[in-house]
Amino acid sequence: MPIVEWLDGGKLLRAVVPIYYSEDCLVCHGNPKGILDMSGYPREGAQAGELAGAISIQIPSDHR
Repeated sequence: MPIVEWLDGGKLLRAVVPIYYSEDCLVCHGNPKGILDMSGYPREGAQAGELAGAISIQIPSDHR
């Protein structure tokens, strides 16, 4: 679920959106954990639906 909040007394608006692994992501990030993926990096052993990361955007504002 996205999080939207005002920070610094209303001078900064921040939105954070989580990113979850889909089945397509598991080609490189799934099992078996530790073997190299097609780009040469080790797989993480992730599963579909697990949190993969987040996008965070901060926008300065005059809102108070």
